[in-house]
Amino acid sequence: MVQQNKRKQELSRFVPSGASAAIRVLGVVLILLIGMSVAGMGGVTAANGDSTVETTESAESAVDIVIVFDRSESTNEDRYHMAQEVDRLASRFDDAGIDARYGLVTYNEENRIEQPLTGDFASFEKAMHFPESGHVERASDAILTATNMDFRDDAERVIVVVTDEDDDSSNATRSTALSSLSGVDFIAVSPGTAVESSSLYHSPPSDNRSDNELRTMATQVDGDWIDEGQSAGVIVSEIATIAESTVDTEEDSSRYTPRESSSHSPAYSTVNHSANRTTAEVGDLIRFNKTIENVGSADGSYDAYLSHDGTILAEQTVSVPEDESRTISFVHQFEEAGEYEVLISHEPIATVTVTEPNNVTVDVRAAANESRVNGTITDAWTNDTVSIPMNDSGLVPSEVAVIENVTVAVGDVNVTPAHDVAFDFEVLANETPPNGTEPVSEHVAQVRYLTVNSTLGAGLDGVEFEYVASANETTLYGYDAANATWTPLNQTAVNETESMWHTNRSNASVYAVGVRQPSISVTDATLEATDIETGESTTALVTLSNEGVAAGTFNATLRVNDRALSVERTTVPAGENRTVTFAVAPEQPGEYAVEVVDGPSMTLQVDAPQTETPTATKTTTVPDASLTSVPGFGVGVALVAFIGAALLAGRRR
Repeated sequence: MVQQNKRKQELSRFVPSGASAAIRVLGVVLILLIGMSVAGMGGVTAANGDSTVETTESAESAVDIVIVFDRSESTNEDRYHMAQEVDRLASRFDDAGIDARYGLVTYNEENRIEQPLTGDFASFEKAMHFPESGHVERASDAILTATNMDFRDDAERVIVVVTDEDDDSSNATRSTALSSLSGVDFIAVSPGTAVESSSLYHSPPSDNRSDNELRTMATQVDGDWIDEGQSAGVIVSEIATIAESTVDTEEDSSRYTPRESSSHSPAYSTVNHSANRTTAEVGDLIRFNKTIENVGSADGSYDAYLSHDGTILAEQTVSVPEDESRTISFVHQFEEAGEYEVLISHEPIATVTVTEPNNVTVDVRAAANESRVNGTITDAWTNDTVSIPMNDSGLVPSEVAVIENVTVAVGDVNVTPAHDVAFDFEVLANETPPNGTEPVSEHVAQVRYLTVNSTLGAGLDGVEFEYVASANETTLYGYDAANATWTPLNQTAVNETESMWHTNRSNASVYAVGVRQPSISVTDATLEATDIETGESTTALVTLSNEGVAAGTFNATLRVNDRALSVERTTVPAGENRTVTFAVAPEQPGEYAVEVVDGPSMTLQVDAPQTETPTATKTTTVPDASLTSVPGFGVGVALVAFIGAALLAGRRR
């Protein structure tokens, strides 16, 4: 009796008297599993239900546990609390030196394996997040699935069914399930009496049996049954009775030691939990918090899962030192309207009602003088854009462009909810640049300066314009205040037939819109030859330079003695040069003034062709043999005359 009272005290610490029925049921399951496993694997046997034990030496025991869970909505609370507490099962098996694997089968009208048998407890814990469904509970069909799982040959086989209903399986299936439980430690956690159902195979209406069929099955296979609705006192008493009949912790130190007495185990309790809002709109950021305390006797890590309807939305692992608390926070947004029951590690945190968001409201007002458009934006989203119609405000001359919309990019504004951004805006037009702003290029005509102001402050993440260009060279510029420069905004065509353009986003606050202009002039002109004869020609080389900001066409006109002789039409891109050539060939000798209109003047000398005049000659005897040239004669003639004179003198001798 002393030993029995001591066991009850230990178990009472594990299952608080104020705990819910679901937690108390879980306590029964955990202690029962541990007791059975140690008894079956560790060499402990019970005889005739008394507390006499027989021990054998075993370094480590093996157990394969499959939990079969009713998937109906009515068992949600049981599942939540079981999942919260089930980690104790793993820790206590570890403390007892038991090699455990875990599997999970869920069922309604059909059943499925959520987690095959695994030694990875974290995977099993994740599998406990499964969606609810159905109102027909065919437990025996699920038990058959569980008995066919991949059990180890040397492991104790344990199957636990948890439900708040009866069994809706057929009698034939139930009979087969009973046969399959041979060699399995079976525990049924269910109501004690039959539960009304529309199932044809249910008791009632299929028969008048008053017992719950799962309770009956537990009895038939010499298993254990626990009433899921018992009071705490009764449950603790039953736990003590079951544990005392299967294990004696004082006689064998290798057997299960209650977690509370372990010197190297963390244990966690929930201090509080909260959500910063329970009503929200689609896309709102919602913060869910859960504070846990490590009440164990060792540092530990806590795996936290944010989930809804069996789907894990986010997860994190938190280190929690012994005797300290940690707050786990998840921030989540729902993309569809609906009602969401949100849990952290299976514990319900809040039920959030999510509705469709309000549409963005843009209230635009135009000033009477048409130089300003302002208004108010409400229900805008963070990290999104708001298009503000200018309503034909006439901010710029119509021959330049028509500003259709100004789009404001809202940055990461610190508001809750995320779509409740409200701000004022203003678009102000001026013919002169605002104070502290340099003028745009002198080659941009009909300029209007646009200043975009808003109460977003640093939350203004940029501005975009949509406009219809009235001229081919209409351009929007953004002002770079840091470098005091204007830069044309990149833009894409929205509707080329209507000249609709959309500029890329700019972080400038001052803009300019105008028509880009070319500025072409003659910067140089030369003649290849400045002195020619009639019948010859020379080339005039003319350099054209475009110092403007748009391509343009220039008519270069050649004039000779103030008479226009030729015109060359040339296109010069912005910032580039082009060379134009003219052929010049006057027909009469004289001096000519050659020029290109707006260019320098050049002088061209034209001469008459040069002709040779005939010269009279006479024959002369030249005695000097060294004479190499004679005026009026060529060298050859002089030489012939010299030789002839010499021959004549020789004959006379």
